[in-house]
Amino acid sequence: MKAASSTFLRFICALAITLDLMPSQVARAAASETQAPPAAASSIVALNIDIVLDQVSAEEPMSKVGEHHLCRIYYDASQVDPATKRVRVLHQQHTGMLIPKHLNPLQEPMSNAWLDLSRQPYRYHMAASPVQASFPFAYAILFDENTMRMTIRKQSDGSLLLAGPYTINPKPITGPEVDAVVASSDPVKMPWEKEPTMGMAPKGVRGSGAPPQRPESAPTGAPTNQPQGKAPSPESGISLSDPNIVTLAMDVKLDQVADEDKAMFRVGGHDLDRIAYDKTKVDPVSHKVSIVYLGHYMGGMWSTTTPTETSTLDMSSIPYKLTFAASVNHGSPIVVLFEGVNRRMAILSRPDFHMLIAGEYTIDPTPLTAEQIKAPPPNANSPDTMPILSNRTRP
Repeated sequence: MKAASSTFLRFICALAITLDLMPSQVARAAASETQAPPAAASSIVALNIDIVLDQVSAEEPMSKVGEHHLCRIYYDASQVDPATKRVRVLHQQHTGMLIPKHLNPLQEPMSNAWLDLSRQPYRYHMAASPVQASFPFAYAILFDENTMRMTIRKQSDGSLLLAGPYTINPKPITGPEVDAVVASSDPVKMPWEKEPTMGMAPKGVRGSGAPPQRPESAPTGAPTNQPQGKAPSPESGISLSDPNIVTLAMDVKLDQVADEDKAMFRVGGHDLDRIAYDKTKVDPVSHKVSIVYLGHYMGGMWSTTTPTETSTLDMSSIPYKLTFAASVNHGSPIVVLFEGVNRRMAILSRPDFHMLIAGEYTIDPTPLTAEQIKAPPPNANSPDTMPILSNRTRP
């Protein structure tokens, strides 16, 4: 088996420090004259998941693209919903060591985890922010049931650490060893209890445990609701009227909407966005460039999210691909994501990173004219344009 990725490896090492990894032996029942009735067959089932990493951050020097990671999940077959064939997942373990050995609500929180058994390949949903006292920063894990991908991101800025597609082996694993995993809980170690700190990337690598430049409570990144045709944001220092700035239109067709956002969004609706870049900064070999502006059309106004240094537009082929991650506050703390690998946009709630809205995006490669930039986007008055706020007048 190939070596586990460094994020998972640190996670495992910390658990090994705090938990007794040897399973306790079950005492044998004393023999009696009266034979006890046979025990009922257990309904606990385990399934193995294989994750192949295709994205690895520079902050994960011990990991590499193409590496495999083993995960195992547990569920109660007697609790499968007969209509949807979905079931709550009770526990999740990592690597060949199968850590943590037993239920642990802090190290492996499972309150937002379920499995779809209605068809193969099986689909797994899980969003969690593990509490790891020895870890130098807070992170979140997401298994997406639609894209069938696993991602691990920093909570501080949403930057990606590890990601890759997952495959669930449908062969059930049962038996006393499986039952024992969910029959008890590991001792809980709170984050303020001291443990040896796990090392991160070598010194000098971006984000290697250094404190963030801005506190999470800072207002930077909040929507600015810029009027049409004005500069994207005061702090950005750029104007869409600059002759070197190229502005492109983007359309996102939503295919996922959480219950909490259904008052404003709906599946099949369209989210309208704009991005801009400096044409003098385009790499002549890779045809990639950092973007300087991201605007989201909301309630007849452009709401700006400040790009980070890792926000990149790939124009080497059509369709264009945008990679973007930023933590912002649009009424509540969220992470805005545009993934270049699968051309998808997602808005995730913080701190647990559960999905709010998501969909596939398309970038129009034709630059917008000055007149188009000043005007509302096409279809701005369409009922399909999302979101239309009920307390605002349509443009």
